[in-house]
Amino acid sequence: MIVDALVWLVTITNASMPTTFALFERSYTYWNGLLLLAFLALALLWARRRSVLDLWLMVVMCGLLIELCLIFLVGRRYVVGWYASRVFFLISSTLVLAILLSETAFLYARLARSVMAESREREARLMTMDVLSASIAHEMNQPLASIVTNVDAAARWMGRPAPDLGEVRASLAQIRNSAYRARDLIGSIRAMVKRDGRNRTPLDLNELVREVLALTERELQRSRISVELRLHEQLQPVKAHRIQLQQVLINLITNAIEAMRETKQPRVLMVRSALQEPNRVLISVADSGPGIDPGIVDRIFNPLFTTKSNGMGMGLAICRSIIEGHEGRLWASPGAQGGAAFEFALPADVA
Repeated sequence: MIVDALVWLVTITNASMPTTFALFERSYTYWNGLLLLAFLALALLWARRRSVLDLWLMVVMCGLLIELCLIFLVGRRYVVGWYASRVFFLISSTLVLAILLSETAFLYARLARSVMAESREREARLMTMDVLSASIAHEMNQPLASIVTNVDAAARWMGRPAPDLGEVRASLAQIRNSAYRARDLIGSIRAMVKRDGRNRTPLDLNELVREVLALTERELQRSRISVELRLHEQLQPVKAHRIQLQQVLINLITNAIEAMRETKQPRVLMVRSALQEPNRVLISVADSGPGIDPGIVDRIFNPLFTTKSNGMGMGLAICRSIIEGHEGRLWASPGAQGGAAFEFALPADVA
């Protein structure tokens, strides 16, 4: 209604219009002032042009200048030039408005994506902290449990009517070794977080296997597990972090011990080393337990995935992370005599 009334006012009668608009020849001063203001606004925008909005405002001002120039040169209303100026300004204003709306929508979309990316990054950091905390707890649990077990054993030996000092000394030696291992684990975790490769030295994996079997000897005897050792006598050394690979072997052997605790068949732990082509060293830890469900074999290396009621789901994930950090590969497969076999291959140090 309002638009119709205004159109009628403009097109039907000039009597009700201001003199400046009704008599076009009297509006030159008005148009000169508009042109001056338009040029001044365009100059100010050109001087600052700090944003995309300023550039599009310059486009609007250029459209306004063209419209004013056309109206000024035509000298009369309701002719082709007058309508052309109006149509030109309408089109330019509509185009700029549409572009500004599009730019605003794009900026809001980019802001939303940025907020979502920041949220995902924060969640990833929290998840990393959870995994790191769980990994530290998991890795420290073994030496601490060994310390507690040996403290209890030493107390029992000392509590006898005739204390067996030899067994007490052996328990104390085991406590000392477990404490040193806990200290080394902290350094190993710190090196993993920093991705520090300076502590990597050439290692004889056969020697490392014997060392780990000596550390787990009491647990193997307590679980009545026999060990079958098949080590390649001319195994090439690998360049690796000693404590990290030691922890991988301890995790794999501990898992094998736990897997065989409930089995009624002969409990055998088979550890072997071999050479792989080209220039890779293989270590295999196999047990005679119930084996791995084929449906979960692809998930057992995922962080926080566990099949144990009291497990944390970090042991195998840490093992794979360590092995892959040494440019190797860790995988699981059914054992030759039943049970499960965990194997990893590392590049040999041929330098």
